[in-house]
Amino acid sequence: MSQSLKSWMSVALLGLCGCSQLPLLRSQSLSNADLQIQVLPSNTPGEYAIQGNTDLPNQSQIRVAAIRYLYPASQALHSKPTYSILAYQTAKVTQGKWQATLNLWQVAPDGQFQEAWQGLRSDLNLAVNPASEVVFLATLPPGDKADQLRQIEQQLEKQGKALNSQLVQSTTDGDRYLQAAQKLAIALPTSKTTPPPSKPEDINGGWGNRFLMPPEPENPYQLKLPENHRTNARPSLSEFLR
Repeated sequence: MSQSLKSWMSVALLGLCGCSQLPLLRSQSLSNADLQIQVLPSNTPGEYAIQGNTDLPNQSQIRVAAIRYLYPASQALHSKPTYSILAYQTAKVTQGKWQATLNLWQVAPDGQFQEAWQGLRSDLNLAVNPASEVVFLATLPPGDKADQLRQIEQQLEKQGKALNSQLVQSTTDGDRYLQAAQKLAIALPTSKTTPPPSKPEDINGGWGNRFLMPPEPENPYQLKLPENHRTNARPSLSEFLR
């Protein structure tokens, strides 16, 4: 698993488990500093535009993700739902606005549109029932610095604002982060498109056609042989005796 995907999964976990809402102690004179999220379908099937207004400082990095819950098909005791990250992207705050575009669909080898978890269902032996809704998350994750959110709060206080307490969450380790969410009913894909060309990693167990010798490139120049044999080499002794 790549480092970037691990990072995104940890961010997704922030909004799905092990977190609690923290009350903020602030003066009543401070107005709420918000992080809004709005999800709109685009003209491309499976693609969604996510945007919002925020009072966060410029260049703040918002992690945007789309998640679908998957419930176990069997009613086993203590069975808990899992989830699939359908798509993710990082958006930067610019003049109080942020936006991202997520494509929730992938293309199967036969051209069938599918979500990420559907392509792994047979490999992982998944027996699940997908939720009818997709959860879109906009998260300002805990930073590398100690309580980065506190530094943002101090900047906002100078503007007479404070973070909306309903958006502030805390991990089990006590790290605070900001998160907004929106649910949208999205059906599973059923349409098809042109099958994608095969990739080398799809052939020969991921090794590709390494057993085949690549063809030699054609000579770009057209060579013309001389009509008469010509050479500037010294004649041999046998030529003198003829």
